[in-house]
Amino acid sequence: MKLKIIFILVVLSLFCKISSLCLAEENNKFNEIKTLRAQGSDFLEKEQYDSALPKFKKITELLPDNPSAHMDYGSVLFASASKYFKRDPEPSFDDAAIPILQESTIHLKKAAELYGDEKESRSFKSHAYYLLGDIYQYGIVDIDQAKAMYQRAVVINPDNEAARDKLNRIQSSAHTKNNAEDLKLTRWVNAKHAIEIDHPKTWFIKEIGQTQKYRVYFSVEDINKENFYYTGIGVTKFYNYIPKGATFDKSKLLSLILEETNELGQLLWCKTEEITTDYDYEGLLAKIKFINYKGETEIEYCAIFSKDTTMVNILCEAPDEAFPQYDSTFRNIIMKAKLFNN
Repeated sequence: MKLKIIFILVVLSLFCKISSLCLAEENNKFNEIKTLRAQGSDFLEKEQYDSALPKFKKITELLPDNPSAHMDYGSVLFASASKYFKRDPEPSFDDAAIPILQESTIHLKKAAELYGDEKESRSFKSHAYYLLGDIYQYGIVDIDQAKAMYQRAVVINPDNEAARDKLNRIQSSAHTKNNAEDLKLTRWVNAKHAIEIDHPKTWFIKEIGQTQKYRVYFSVEDINKENFYYTGIGVTKFYNYIPKGATFDKSKLLSLILEETNELGQLLWCKTEEITTDYDYEGLLAKIKFINYKGETEIEYCAIFSKDTTMVNILCEAPDEAFPQYDSTFRNIIMKAKLFNN
C-alpha cells in the first residue's frame, strides 16, 4: 500500500491582486506568506516534513479561510505521520501517529469545506477526502468512516482512481476491522444526572453542563478540536422542561425538531414509532434522513423520553452511506440506556 500525498503550495494569485492595492501592512503579510511558502517548499523537497510543519501552520493562521492553506498543512501533517507507518503484519500507523493524524483531519475537513465546485477545486477537495479515507482506514481505525470518505472522494471527482480502488477493496472485503455492528461498547455512567449509556469505547466524549440542561456527546471526531461531528451520539437532559401536572406531547416536540431540520437544510423523510425500552421507558423514536446545512446527506435516530418534569432527547447520527453499518448498534444503545432515577 502506497500513501499518496500531494501538496498544493498555497495559491496566492488572488491575494497578490489584493495586496497590490493595499497598505504596507498587507504587503508585509503577503511577503511573509511568500517567504513561509518558499521555506516550507524547501523542506518538502528534502522530505523534512517536521521542519515544514510550522511554516505551513503559520500560513493557515495568516489565511484562515484559504482552502489550499489548510489542504497543504493537513497534507504535511499526514506526511509527517508517515514515519510511523508500517506495512507488516498489515498496513497501519503506530499509536504515536494518532495525535498528528487527528490534527490532520481537522485541516483536511476544513479544506474540503472551503473548496468550491470549480473543476480544479473539486480535484483538490476529492483528494482531501481521499487522505481522510487513508487516515480512517490505517490510523484512526474506523472502516465505515474510511469508506464514507473514499465515497465522497469518488462522487466529487469520478477520475480519482486511487480513491475508487480503496473503496472497491473495502466493499469487496469480507473482513473489516471495525465493522460497526461489532463495535466494542463500554458503559458510561454519570450518577449525578442518573444516566447510563453504552458507547463505542474508542469514541471521544464531551460533557456540557448548564443550569437546566445537561449534555453528553460520544463521537468519532473530537468535538473539542473540531466543534462538530459526523458520526456520534448526543444525549440531552432537560430539567423542569415540562410544567408540573402537564401532559407532555412528544409528537409536538418531534414536529418542532423536524421543522428546524428543514429550515437548516432539507428534510427528506421521517419514520416514527412508539417504543418501550429495557428500562420500561415509553418513548417516541424517529428515523430521519435529511440534507444538512453543508449539503451532506445524513440519517439519524431521534428518541424522546419524559418523566415528571424532565425530558431526555437522544440523537444518534452518521453520514447516509455509513449509517446502515451503525443502524442496529444505535438502536440497541437507545433501548438499553438508563435515563432517569427509578
